[in-house]
Amino acid sequence: MNPTLLDHVALWVDDRDALADLLCDELDVHVIDHTERYTLVGPNAKAGKLTLFDSPSGACPEAHRLVSVTLAETERSDREPLVTDHGLTITFRPTTHGTQHALVGLTLRSSDPLAAAGEYVGRFGFDEVTAHPNVATVACADATVTLVREDAVPVEQPILNHLGLLVDSARDHLSEARDAGMHVLDIVDAPNTHAVFIEGPEGVSVEYVEHKPAFALA
Repeated sequence: MNPTLLDHVALWVDDRDALADLLCDELDVHVIDHTERYTLVGPNAKAGKLTLFDSPSGACPEAHRLVSVTLAETERSDREPLVTDHGLTITFRPTTHGTQHALVGLTLRSSDPLAAAGEYVGRFGFDEVTAHPNVATVACADATVTLVREDAVPVEQPILNHLGLLVDSARDHLSEARDAGMHVLDIVDAPNTHAVFIEGPEGVSVEYVEHKPAFALA
């Protein structure tokens, strides 16, 4: 597996239009794409983004595996976390390069951070950053996934849908996943992308997404 970018994190939300409006008001982002299925929000289509899906159960999504998402902050380094009414906590990472308010990380609860980090590295193409029993961090390019030792209490509707990793070829990753005996959840051939979804560590859905040549979202 060879992902090149944390392309997006997809969330279940109870009102995606309201959350998209809030994100656009509070951050240097805009709605890149809006369909009947999802709303894509970010600084631009080639940087890390948030994908918002309507909660299928109608229930208000709650924190479960996902603790927070992290966006790049290039203009100030002391911004307080943004906590929305939609169950989303956004933190900010100071950076001297990259794109303002691009997605650059997320934090997940894990019953065993070391084991989960080892799986992300050994099977899903991440690089190891830190490895400790209570907190472990893995990286995909400049983005990080931090795993903290904490029980993920079951909820009716978790907020995390999946995390999406950009790859050169989704088909190659599908073949590699099948050869490795990994659990393929879905295969999606969309107008702008081709994607394969694989069950990741501790039940997290991982999407390997390929941008087609026609990919030209603003």
